[in-house]
Amino acid sequence: GTVVVKEGEREANITLAITADLIPEMVESAIVSLDSVSGGARLANTNTEVNITIFANDDNLVFLDPPTIVSEGTQTTLIVYRGGRAKTRAQVQLDIPPTANISASPQTLVFEPSVRSQQVTLTFEDDAIPEPNTFVTIRLKNPQGDVVITNAVATIAVRASDGGAGLIGFSSGDLQRTVDEDTSSSPNGDRNVPIVITITRQHPLMNAFALADASVMWRLEAVAQGANASADFGTVAGIASFANDVRSAEIN
Repeated sequence: GTVVVKEGEREANITLAITADLIPEMVESAIVSLDSVSGGARLANTNTEVNITIFANDDNLVFLDPPTIVSEGTQTTLIVYRGGRAKTRAQVQLDIPPTANISASPQTLVFEPSVRSQQVTLTFEDDAIPEPNTFVTIRLKNPQGDVVITNAVATIAVRASDGGAGLIGFSSGDLQRTVDEDTSSSPNGDRNVPIVITITRQHPLMNAFALADASVMWRLEAVAQGANASADFGTVAGIASFANDVRSAEIN
């Protein structure tokens, strides 16, 4: 801009407006200088620059390494970290979905000057409702003091519980199986034709509900006197795995 010094005046003021924002910033500096004098005046040899320093401001609040997966009936800890100068008192609240069975202590975190981190304990209530893997998103809200929230989000998975991964059992059509060892070969002469047994799972409440990943171990036992399971069968134990919402698996 241009500053006009009227006849007889020995000084003039420049007013600079510093715009407040909510962006975490480190120390900033600027220089105001004089040049292009007119009206017969000339610049002095010194004092033609003003250095302006803006302190670091708007300390950012973030979750520090939040947990990713928990189980019902357990507790975990969230750490909220404050960047920047941490020169003033500040506080923030936790934003937990009202439908989540989670209690937090404390729900308001207070940062005294120079304090960089605060902890909050989350308790995941243990209920008797069959549930698949669920996800809870926790945020920060209502910052007060010289702090801002830019990307403070913690997403925690709660493992399936109370049968939420399904009730697993053999298919009703496979509970009794008979086979003739001498006639169980395929047309091409391969005598190692597998016997396929199906394992199913259902939601304990409604079959329309989603089911989480799950697995079950199985083993073959020879119950007849003198029978040798390992001699008659190629595989005598294993693990059947169910991908998310898949309701049947086969063993052979």
